[in-house]
This record gives sequence, C-alpha cells and structure tokens, in this order.
Amino acid sequence: MIRILLLTLGAFMLPTLARAVDIGSVGTTLEAFNKLLGTITVITFTAALAVFFWGLAKYMWSAGSEEAKAQGRRVMVGGVIALFVMSSVWGIITFFAKDLGLEDIKTIKTPLIGR
Repeated sequence: MIRILLLTLGAFMLPTLARAVDIGSVGTTLEAFNKLLGTITVITFTAALAVFFWGLAKYMWSAGSEEAKAQGRRVMVGGVIALFVMSSVWGIITFFAKDLGLEDIKTIKTPLIGR
C-alpha cells in the first residue's frame, strides 16, 4: 500500500522535478485532491449511516427469526462502530489542525525554485 502511494506521489511530482510543469500547478493539484478527499469523507459517513439504518430495518422486519434479528443487530453494531471510528479520527485531525494553526489555510503556497 505504501509502495503504491509513493509511486503515485512520484508520478505527480515527476513533471515538476523535470521542470516540465510550472510549480504553481502542484498547489492546484493538492487543492483538487483536498476537495476529492472531502467528498469521499461525506460519502463514507453517508454509507456508514445507511448501513446502520439497513441493520435497523433488518432487525425490525425479522418477525420471529432469531438469526435474522442477530444479523440485523450485527449490521447495526458495525455501522455504529464505523461512525464512531470515522468521527473520532475526524475529531483528532481537526484538533491537531487547530492546535497547529492550520484551520484557516485556504490556498497552498508552493515555493518558487530558481526564479
């Protein structure tokens, strides 16, 4: 996984290192990545909430089947755990961003090399 991440990062940085692309476009790439990451975060929170409600529906619709109730309960617990972990990680990241003074950064300023 780390190897794939490093290869992807290297592929994005290679034109910049070769001076084939203006260094300012790296900031736009990072802003686009940040926007994509925000969208993915919202989608995963929505999916975890949908999983919880799906488990709730399965639990309620299982009229007399104990196995169906247990399966619905497992799905609900999985959804709650996913929501808890995601919101905890989000809170920790927000705490450290505010602690480091990074919450108000709107644009990424890249250094100009050799200009």
